[in-house]
Amino acid sequence: MKKTMKKLLTLVLTLCCCASVLCGHSLTGKATQGDFFEKSNVAQLALNTPTSGVITEKGNRWYTFTTNASNDFWYVMELKNTGFYCYSRLYDSDGANIETVYTGRNETKSKYVKLNPSSVYFVQVHGEYDDSCGNFVLNMKAENDEGDTLATASPIANEYSGTIKTENDVDWLSFNSGANTAVTVTVKNIDGSGVTAQVFKADETSVSDSYYAGKAQSNERTVLVNAGTTYYIKVTGYYDDVRYKISISGRVDEPSKAKKAKSIKLKKNVNGILDTDDDHDWFKVKANKKGNYKFIIKNIDSTSIFMSVYKGNKRIDYVYAGKADTNVLKLKLKKGTYRIEVSGNSGKYAVKVKR
Repeated sequence: MKKTMKKLLTLVLTLCCCASVLCGHSLTGKATQGDFFEKSNVAQLALNTPTSGVITEKGNRWYTFTTNASNDFWYVMELKNTGFYCYSRLYDSDGANIETVYTGRNETKSKYVKLNPSSVYFVQVHGEYDDSCGNFVLNMKAENDEGDTLATASPIANEYSGTIKTENDVDWLSFNSGANTAVTVTVKNIDGSGVTAQVFKADETSVSDSYYAGKAQSNERTVLVNAGTTYYIKVTGYYDDVRYKISISGRVDEPSKAKKAKSIKLKKNVNGILDTDDDHDWFKVKANKKGNYKFIIKNIDSTSIFMSVYKGNKRIDYVYAGKADTNVLKLKLKKGTYRIEVSGNSGKYAVKVKR
């Protein structure tokens, strides 16, 4: 009986060895990661400088770096693996494992992490199995952090590219409207699960809704603004590492008050835009003599457009144009100045007055 049991045990061990060899792994399984407090040959790691290395059997490579004095940075641990399966592990000075990046064969991966300023950290690189790592490139990057609140918003020009580092990261950006009274803010999701943007005044009152752009998509909102005023954009993301681009374009909107109505000439076609559903554009035209006049409204891409004609504060009549429609309001007028109000849903239109 004892001889039989011994033979069975020998057979089981033999089968295990064969299975391990066929899978390409040694019996020792995962490599010892190395005790943090027993690390040796620790090399200095320069920020934003790729460092190459090789992991041999049961090997570990240790590095150390010191963060910048300012707290306005995110750090990216990027590992490029040109060999087999590889890990990079980030530790604080007490040996706590803060973050880990794993790469498969011939992969490059990275993770963002927020670190304390002027502090010492360590990075360990090792293979998944005793004989499975090889060549690698490690890069510890320091990236400026966009403002996390409206009060610390980062000023931008007409275009800006940024990254939502983690799911809880928020980027606040600011821009000045300049001479513009209507501004279009476009958010483009370059690479990520999703990104949202929203425009605010300085008192954190929103002037747009929160609008979403899926992967490789863009979305925009046009808002009416005061000239020479600073506005703010709040950008949030879905999950980690969402790269986005913000584009800002502006123009001088048609006057939104009757007393500031823009003068137009007879027979001249005037193009306009209702930037929001609450926008009202005002024009004025002179009737040089008594007679019949035609007020023409062309709805280019709005859901609905209304054109009203006033003498003083009294509305004489109005006309409606549906999407892609043109309509004409015929009026018999006396000599004088008349005001035109265009309202309705946001979109483009054209106005013309002729005899």
